[in-house]
Order: sequence, then structure tokens, then C-alpha cells
Amino acid sequence: MTTSADPNPLPAGSGRRAKFAVALFVLAGLCASFSVASFWSLNELLDEDTWASTSKALVDDPIVQQDVARTIAEQVVSAADVKNRIDAALPFKIGGLSTSITETATDLITQATVQVVKTDAFVAVWDAATRSAHDEFIRAVDGKQRFTTIGSNGLYLDLGSSLAEVRRYLDDQGITWLDGVDLGSIDVRVLLVDAPGLDLVRRLVEMMRVLVIILPTLAVISLGLGLLLSFRPLRALVWIGSGVIAGSVAIIVIEQMAKSSIVDELTGGVLGRASAEVIVDHVSSSLDRMLLLVVGGGVVLVVVGLLGSLVPFRQSPESPADTVAT
Repeated sequence: MTTSADPNPLPAGSGRRAKFAVALFVLAGLCASFSVASFWSLNELLDEDTWASTSKALVDDPIVQQDVARTIAEQVVSAADVKNRIDAALPFKIGGLSTSITETATDLITQATVQVVKTDAFVAVWDAATRSAHDEFIRAVDGKQRFTTIGSNGLYLDLGSSLAEVRRYLDDQGITWLDGVDLGSIDVRVLLVDAPGLDLVRRLVEMMRVLVIILPTLAVISLGLGLLLSFRPLRALVWIGSGVIAGSVAIIVIEQMAKSSIVDELTGGVLGRASAEVIVDHVSSSLDRMLLLVVGGGVVLVVVGLLGSLVPFRQSPESPADTVAT
């Protein structure tokens, strides 16, 4: 009769303990990926350089350039009282003629302004305006006192200094009928993000400020408990990496599903739907690139964990567990 002894007997209940450890490791990975995404998104919203970079990407878009140019042109025509000037200059009144001429004048200024908006000089004005509005933007999303740039309708950019370039371009084209108008006295303000859009940003900031505290803490706790319960700590890398990958994929799916709703909230002011999509695509593409790096890190963890778990445990040849009783 032959009997053998188990060289590495596991304690009772080890199966449940191992499964619980696996769940904790996966949770740690999930929390880690969501933590990175939250930190990144919060930085995208609140960092001045990132804010300016996003705004520059916006003004580089042809659709936004047209929207901004039209907004500036309409404000110039209104402030310069062009319609009444045309009425006064006409020798006789023809119904709708002054309105038609005013619309033509608006179109001319729009065409001129579109060319100006494409220049480095305007981009510099835009950048300065967005940076000067950044502090007020932070105050707005924090729910603190609002300054002049942020009114009841939302966040405005002061682009009055760009009018000198508009006049110069019009003069170069032989259009001098605005020369008698003091463009410097015109306060050109472009509504960048309307009030509902700011409310959305405020909610997102509040949520992420909580998540960047809770998620890393939960990740560390889960990892610590998992290591205490695990019989094979090296295998933990496999499950942590799997959690990181799963979390990153989940974030991308959530992001794609939420895009349309976020665009709807941001649409307003100078931001038509296409313009709002430019902002969302710029921010989300940056997040997606970061998530790809996170997924790559998760894959590395899985590979290292699998390779490490394949290394056999060596046992002393004189171990009593290797003897066979007869």
C-alpha cells in the first residue's frame, strides 16, 4: 500500500480567499485607471496652459473662425450704427434697402474678419483673451464671485483689440467707410461658453475633485488587502493589469457614449454644435492618448505577472514531502 503527502497543503477556505484577493487586485487596477483619467481631465479643465491650448485648437477650426468673424462683424455694425448712417445717406427711402445694404456691409466685414482671424496676430489676441479669462473661469466653476468676463449668459472673451487688424485689412481692400468710426470704443465680447455649458463644467470639476481623492485611496487599500490575502503575490500583477485595461476600456466607452450630451450642453454663444464638437474632440483625443499609455502599462503588468507565475517553485530534494511511504 502506497501513500503520498501533499508538499504544499493549502489551508481550509483558501479558494474563497484567493478569489477575494483576485477581486481586490482587479478593483485596485480599475481604481488606478479611473484615478489617472480623473487627474488628467481635471488638469485639462483647470490648467491655464491646457485651457489656452484647447482654446487655440478651437480658433484654428474654420467653422469657429467663421462663427467668431460673424459675431465680431455684427457687433461692429451695431456699435457703429451702420444702418442709421445708411438711412441718413440715402437720398430717398426704399423699403428694405438700408437693411439689405447693412446685411451686405456685415458680410463684407465678416469676410475681412475671417481673414484676420486666420492670422497669428489674431491668434495672439485670442490667446491673451482666453488666459485673462482663465482666473474668472476658475472662480465661476468654483461658484465664487463672477467678474465682468463671466455674465449671466456665460463666459465671454474680450476681442476688442483685434478690431485694429480688421480696420487695417479693410483699408488694404479699399474699404474705408469705417475710417470715421472709433473702433477702439467698441467693446467686442464673444460668448465662448454659455451658462448651461459652465454649469456642466462646474459639475464635472466637483465630481473629479472628489474622485481624485477617493479613487487613489481605494486603489491603495484594495492592493494592500489583496497582497495580505494572496498566496502568490506575483500573480497579482496579472489581475491588477487586467483591472487597469478593463478600467481604461470602460472609460473610453463611457466617453464615447457621453460625447453627444456634452456637446449639447456646450452648444451656445459662438459655439455652434460643430464648434462644440471641436472642443470635445480636442479634449477627448488628449484623454484617449493618455488612456492608450495606461492600457500599455496594464499589458506590461499582465505579461510580467504571467511570466513570473510560470517560474517553478523549487523544493529541496531531501524534503520529507518527496518521500513515499510503503
